[in-house]
Amino acid sequence: MNQYEIAKLIDEKKTKINKLKRAIGSVMVSNGMEMIISANDYVKFSITGKELDEFFMKMGFNIPTVDYDRKYDITTWENWREIIANDMINRFPYMKELRDCDNFAWLFAAYCSFVYNVLSAPCYGTIDKIDDVVNKVYHYYELVPTMEKDGLALWAYEPITGRYSKRLKRGDPIIVGINNYEAFKLHFF
Repeated sequence: MNQYEIAKLIDEKKTKINKLKRAIGSVMVSNGMEMIISANDYVKFSITGKELDEFFMKMGFNIPTVDYDRKYDITTWENWREIIANDMINRFPYMKELRDCDNFAWLFAAYCSFVYNVLSAPCYGTIDKIDDVVNKVYHYYELVPTMEKDGLALWAYEPITGRYSKRLKRGDPIIVGINNYEAFKLHFF
C-alpha cells in the first residue's frame, strides 16, 4: 500500500468516525433538550405586542418594533437568571462575520422560545466601551422584559458573553459589563 492509499484509508475512517460522532451528539443534545423542556415549570405571564410596545415607549425606547406574534409569554428575572446560568448559546465560539452578534442574538431568542416558551427580544443597536464613542459599532443583543412584583421590568443580556445589566429604569444607559449599548430596533417573536 502506498502513502496515498494509506492517507485515503485514514480519511475514510475519519469520515466514518465523524459521522458516528454527529449521530451520537445529535441524540445526546435531543435527549438533553427533552430533559430541559420537561423541567420547564416557570410561571409565565401573557402580554400582547401592543402592551410590549407601550411598555418600551414608557421606558423611553422611541424606536421601531416588529411584532411577529399577537401575544408573548414572559417570566420573572429570577427565572431568567436560571435560564442564563444554563445558557448553552454562549458556549459557542465567536467567529467574525459567521457566528457573530446577530447570530447569537437570534439563536438565543429562538432557543428561549422553543425550550422555555418565553420572550427574549433581539435588539439592533450599537455597542462601545463606556466613554469611548470613537469605537462605536453596530451590534445585536437582547432586551428581556420580565414580570416582577411591582410590574413589568427590563434587563439587557449579551448572549455572546452571558453577561447582563442591572434592572433598567427609564432613561438609564444600557450597560453590560464595560460596554454601553444603544437600541435602534426591537424584534418580538
